[in-house]
Amino acid sequence: MAHHVQPSSISAARRNASSRKSSSHLNASAEITDADIERALGTVARVIELYGDVYFPILRRLEAELHERRAKRTTLEKYLTTYWRRKNQSDR
Repeated sequence: MAHHVQPSSISAARRNASSRKSSSHLNASAEITDADIERALGTVARVIELYGDVYFPILRRLEAELHERRAKRTTLEKYLTTYWRRKNQSDR
């Protein structure tokens, strides 16, 4: 005897499987690194090479993000170095 499954059950099962797949593949709390962005830049460059300049804004956005992250890090390090130097001098 064949088992009958409700169409709504099939749809729900597909949605659940899809959400499990996407949530395990893309962890929202995972930190995106500079290396991740650099890999993405290479991938997008290849997509542009294959499919055209329509994807160029994505490349520009990734470049800007990488530049901004590095600039922030450099600025923060500069002022923290100054802070710790002064702090160490005042502790003497």
